[in-house]
Amino acid sequence: MCDQARKGGVRLPGRAFPVAGKKTVGVSHDLRGLVRLNDRIRIGRRLCRINPTAPNAVDKKSIHLRFCWLGESIGPGTGEPGDGLCLYRMPPQARCGLAWTAFGRATYENQMVQGVIRQYRGYHAGVGRYQLAASRQLRHWLPKLATKMEAWSKEHAELQNRVKWWTWEWQLFVEAAEGKKRKSVAQSA
Repeated sequence: MCDQARKGGVRLPGRAFPVAGKKTVGVSHDLRGLVRLNDRIRIGRRLCRINPTAPNAVDKKSIHLRFCWLGESIGPGTGEPGDGLCLYRMPPQARCGLAWTAFGRATYENQMVQGVIRQYRGYHAGVGRYQLAASRQLRHWLPKLATKMEAWSKEHAELQNRVKWWTWEWQLFVEAAEGKKRKSVAQSA
């Protein structure tokens, strides 16, 4: 209740189990009568929007987000108490909030911004490759430094993989993959 009072929204039943880089979020409770297409929801501390164009965006065991989940993967059965994240349905936005959201989306979809995101991703990929190559050269003379450089290279690889989820191409790729999966499930049924 304290979290609900501090951050707003109405607490929804069940828990959410998002997967990093995916639009589909598993839920432990059927939310079909509680949320609609394009509703704003809060999963844990992150604000999200339900996909307004996906068929069955809210079904018995999952919800489909407008954009990929950029946080950590939270899976059921991790052994921690309170598995999953709390869900909140947020109130509709005022005109100013809608305008700000539209501005943010236009900025995100801008080619220049997407180019900057791709450059940032390329930077981390390049630095990771150079660190890995340098660690191989230094392995015989400075093994501790080489081990640290390999760890840094892995961090850069993980970061450039996460930055990939920010790109518009990744959003379209995930949308197409999920659409293909839904189509194959519908054909097999």
